[in-house]
Amino acid sequence: MTTTSRGDELLGEAAERVIALIPGQRDREIIQYRFGLDGHRETLNEVGIRFGLTRERIRQVENTTLLTLQKLQITKPNDTIGSALTLITQTIDEMGRAARVDSLTTRIMGDSTIPSRGIVTLLAQISPHLVVSPGNALYHQSVVHSDTMTKRDVRRRIDDIVAALKRRGRPIVMSDWAGLLTGAGSPQELAAMASLSKTIIHRGGQWGLPQWAVINPHNIRDLAYILLSREGKPMHYSAIADAVNAGTFGRAAFSQKVVHNGLIKDPRFVLIGRGTYALAEWGYMKGSLPDVIASVLREESPLTGDEIVRRVMKVRQLQDRTIRLSLHTRPQFKRVAKAQYVLDEQVS
Repeated sequence: MTTTSRGDELLGEAAERVIALIPGQRDREIIQYRFGLDGHRETLNEVGIRFGLTRERIRQVENTTLLTLQKLQITKPNDTIGSALTLITQTIDEMGRAARVDSLTTRIMGDSTIPSRGIVTLLAQISPHLVVSPGNALYHQSVVHSDTMTKRDVRRRIDDIVAALKRRGRPIVMSDWAGLLTGAGSPQELAAMASLSKTIIHRGGQWGLPQWAVINPHNIRDLAYILLSREGKPMHYSAIADAVNAGTFGRAAFSQKVVHNGLIKDPRFVLIGRGTYALAEWGYMKGSLPDVIASVLREESPLTGDEIVRRVMKVRQLQDRTIRLSLHTRPQFKRVAKAQYVLDEQVS
């Protein structure tokens, strides 16, 4: 029997025992409908209409029932329920002490259907060591292992992480989490808390905000930037097109022409050879070959042909003879004593 199947059976039995502990048929049904244990999770309004009660009254019944169940588990521990709560808590700890309900449910029960999520959420609600935070447009429904945090504290911590990422202004990897928010937990715990936000995207081992192209690419230029950053070396535009079209990023196919035309207009990229692109942030120089040679000579001159070739090749991928041909044929480059070169503008 697998761990998942054991978890499925244990939590299912524990949920049945929890429901059986609730006095009164109406209150039992309210909890079942609110947590979707029958396959459909109903809102406060929907349950209120079903029983002819206000949504606020349904909220009161739910909260009172859960509090009673929690006290019962503390004062009269049930072995089955206790074992289920221990499994949930241990799994959350393995995930960084915080987890989305759907991810936690899949981890324990093997699926994330409405009844399965309802079982996990119901059991987590009656644990004095777990905080269940509801979901909305900004936050995923989640469970956090903490004896001190409230639902408001959980959201405040998530907001702090989002704010810190905005200040940082660039994606973060696991090793960087330690310096993002001091005293807010281990890198794994911060990453787990970040996963509870719908504002933060986790892709390719990096966490960031949706407006950042490196995290949430919008076009071929963004995809090429991510690819080159990952590869860490210049690539020909045909190879870039092949990598993107191979399904690396799950996007529609791009022609080589579209890739070439897109990159040549984007300041993030530098054409350093015949169709070969590098990232400008790597230190490669823009402009034509004569412009690059002129820049080298402005930094230091006179220089020999070998020295010029060596320095140009640091910022461009060109053949030796191509650089020397430009050096010999362009009128702005003047040969002086000992086979050295200067710019025409530098000759007095």
